[in-house]
Amino acid sequence: MERIPRRILVPTDFSSASIRAVKTAMSLAERFDAEVHPLYVRQVYTGTDGRFLDSTSGENLQDEIERILRSTEIPARKAVKELAKGPNGVRWQGHLERGISIPNTILESARSHDCDLIIMGTHGRNMVSRLLLGSVTERVVRLAPLPMMTTRDNADGSVPPNKMLVGYDSSDDSVEALRFAGNWARTLGSRLVLLHVLNPRVYPEFYGGQPPRIDLDAKITQRGLEALQQAAEQHLTEVEYDTAITHGNPASSIVEYANAHGCDLIVLATHGLTGIAHSLMGSVAESVVRTADVPVLTVRSKSVTG
Repeated sequence: MERIPRRILVPTDFSSASIRAVKTAMSLAERFDAEVHPLYVRQVYTGTDGRFLDSTSGENLQDEIERILRSTEIPARKAVKELAKGPNGVRWQGHLERGISIPNTILESARSHDCDLIIMGTHGRNMVSRLLLGSVTERVVRLAPLPMMTTRDNADGSVPPNKMLVGYDSSDDSVEALRFAGNWARTLGSRLVLLHVLNPRVYPEFYGGQPPRIDLDAKITQRGLEALQQAAEQHLTEVEYDTAITHGNPASSIVEYANAHGCDLIVLATHGLTGIAHSLMGSVAESVVRTADVPVLTVRSKSVTG
């Protein structure tokens, strides 16, 4: 997996959340020497029979719809071009695509333009009405075969990030996320925090196979810290880092730790696709995307294909 992005796709609906995503992409592209691809998807509504939905009928219906689409796409193209004006020297290519399914069109565009990172805005937990960058973002997070960053229009922190939080549970998935984050941190000059959340209800193999007893909590925590240190020494080079253990619900604990310790970016592995295989780095990642006050970078599990 290419860990340093070279082509960044940024879907936009011209909302404040998507504008923030474009600005984030431009800032990262400047540091990564990457190319930015702003994308606007013009949704085409069809019925179950594949025909355009409209209250009128007649032989000229499709021609009329085509005329309407083109007339609305002209200002959209201008808006994409204006939106893409970023730091001097940042390369970019604007795109306007039509599609019935916005998430599928976004993913197809990422493939066709050979992008290796998607950045999308999200309206966050307080939005009742979700537009392009709400439920669509969550679906793209679940389906995307490539890394994806979500941002919020009122997100805290700096871009590029000064401190990156990596959720780690010793699985192969989280190892890949750690390596990915390490490459970003080394290029951007960021500090890493390796965080493991100790769920008091479950004591998996990560803790050395000891039975769950209250008097073992201190030993389990110590073993967790030792495992984090070992992972850092094995997978990180030329990166400053800290290790930490916290207790509680994984998703909320990750968000709370990031807020309390000034982390600018959260990096998590995700199983992607249907989200059926949910462990620490599955449904938890989706929940963190929904609730985090800082950008979240999800890295797709190597074990998932398709």
